[in-house]
Amino acid sequence: MGNSRGRKRLWKTLKHRKLLSETDTGKLSGRIIELITPYREGNPDRGEFERLISLASTAWNLSLFPLKARDETMMKVLKAVPDEDRQLIRGLLQELIVRKELLFPEDRRLVGSFDVIDEGENFRVIVAALS
Repeated sequence: MGNSRGRKRLWKTLKHRKLLSETDTGKLSGRIIELITPYREGNPDRGEFERLISLASTAWNLSLFPLKARDETMMKVLKAVPDEDRQLIRGLLQELIVRKELLFPEDRRLVGSFDVIDEGENFRVIVAALS
């Protein structure tokens, strides 16, 4: 979901939906990190951590789609994944979508972009929400 054309299509599909509840204003970066918590094993390097954040961001955005559009969009996303990894990534995305819906069902913000900053002992995540 990194290119601007993809974001515009995503926004067009979702613009009729309420993106943020008045009572749901937690930092999106913290929520994305919370989504990946069960998947963080050991001490991931920056690349591994960025891949987790990317998967979580994609799952977050997919969770905002109606079910039919969600499945179609997920299939498009998975076309970019090597065949040998497709089943694993699909499973992870589905788990992350369920987790997002359980933890933050009212948060309708769309992840526009993210950045991971290596601070030595840990990583800082900055997420820009589209509104």
